[in-house]
Amino acid sequence: MRKPFFLVAALFFSLLFLAGTIQAAPIVIKIGDSTPKSFSYYAAFVAFEKEVEQKTGGKVDIQYFGEGVLGDQKTLMESTMMGAIQMVTIPSSVGQNWVPELKVFTLPFVWPGYDVLRRFLDGPEGEKLSKLWEKHNLVNLGWGYTGNIGIQNRKRAIKDPEDMKGLKIRTMQDPIMVDTINAMGGMGVAMGLGELYSAVQQGVLDGISTSPQLLHSLKIFEVAKQYSAMDMHYTPACTLVNINFWKSLPADIQNAMKEAFKNWVRINDDYFRDPSLPTSDQTIFNIYKEKGVTITQPNLPLFKKMTAPVVKKYRQQIGPQFVDGVLNSTGYKLE
Repeated sequence: MRKPFFLVAALFFSLLFLAGTIQAAPIVIKIGDSTPKSFSYYAAFVAFEKEVEQKTGGKVDIQYFGEGVLGDQKTLMESTMMGAIQMVTIPSSVGQNWVPELKVFTLPFVWPGYDVLRRFLDGPEGEKLSKLWEKHNLVNLGWGYTGNIGIQNRKRAIKDPEDMKGLKIRTMQDPIMVDTINAMGGMGVAMGLGELYSAVQQGVLDGISTSPQLLHSLKIFEVAKQYSAMDMHYTPACTLVNINFWKSLPADIQNAMKEAFKNWVRINDDYFRDPSLPTSDQTIFNIYKEKGVTITQPNLPLFKKMTAPVVKKYRQQIGPQFVDGVLNSTGYKLE
């Protein structure tokens, strides 16, 4: 009569042993990105994936989808808000459609350079901006540099406002950038990344306003031989996580992602700034010279003066008190 008891007990402990040896399926984190693999995000996310998976002992499966395979930036944002994917990286020029305060980054000639921008992003004001994403069901892991914005065109060197007259210049889909080109004497045309090469080649556009790294990766140097180092806008990247998904993660996984993202920022920023890398400003400009591209240093004080009305206009829209605080931190004097 005792034999069935021992059989049941043996079966019970066998099942417990099997349950202990079967690992739970890893937590899948899908990351959406619209930029090409040649841009800064890719290498940073490859390292992020490796570090998170290593730190969590395989509890997490990072799946990175770049080059817009999951949709354009607007689609990726909506997918992350709904939880269809877990993470997305977008520039502030796109994010400002949800968080209007991000418009401060594209106010023309307000940011004097990387060091001032990075101090702002890593300081209390950058943290306050990150918190604004939470009302949109998102958590901002942090900020990435995306280079400074110049103009490359097919017609002539741009040094003074007279040189801008009549030029059709593509900008990001940001009204501040369009207004800036218009204030400088050109015609701003808001467009996404698709078909830019052919648009310049065929004369639909005269030029493009974006970072030299992205211009180079799109091979615009083949059809436009004039680059003007305007440095007029900055569009830091936001890396956003669905807030409900984030809160569902154990603390150890959250911490692993936060730590790995510090390296994401370093790798991403070095892409633009480390002169030993083939993607740095210095290297790109050397390549440009080899490709026959003329690099012009424009009359920045004059262009800054011409675009001051744009800063005044959006100061009112964004919020005078907030903008004035930013202007004080950057040293921009609004006359």
